Amino acid sequence: MQYLCEPTQATIMPPVLVRAASDSNDALSSMPAELITVIFCLLPSFSDVIALAATCHRLRHIWTTNTTTIFINVVPRGIPCHRYARNFLTDQGGPALDSPTLSAEDVVRMVRNSHIVEKAVFQFEKEIVPWIKSTFCARPEILSIILIDPKPMGFR
Repeated sequence: MQYLCEPTQATIMPPVLVRAASDSNDALSSMPAELITVIFCLLPSFSDVIALAATCHRLRHIWTTNTTTIFINVVPRGIPCHRYARNFLTDQGGPALDSPTLSAEDVVRMVRNSHIVEKAVFQFEKEIVPWIKSTFCARPEILSIILIDPKPMGFR
């Protein structure tokens, strides 16, 4: 599959330190916040990030305080055309493009938007592309008319 934009190489930014008491004694909750932030950054998708953050209050707090760092590292894998998704988020009233931070809610909105766009592209490829191929491949003279002078056909 081809994308309109190429994923960029991400860098890990220093995490915000979070020291919270944990009720459980499992290995993940006893790790330092810096290491847990790196684990978040290495996850393959935002679904995984959100699932990990939902496991306990401490991990949710680490996610919400390090959202921008985690976003920068997961977005090339999680949203292939993230630059366009970021523009769309701004158009929806989200933070300005030059804003250095994003909230967890902003990231969730971008993920939802990307799923909606993926469904729309799939529907377009399923319904419109075959029609265009059958119409223009069966009658190439129509395509040449459109390419030469699109106005008579109603195209601009």
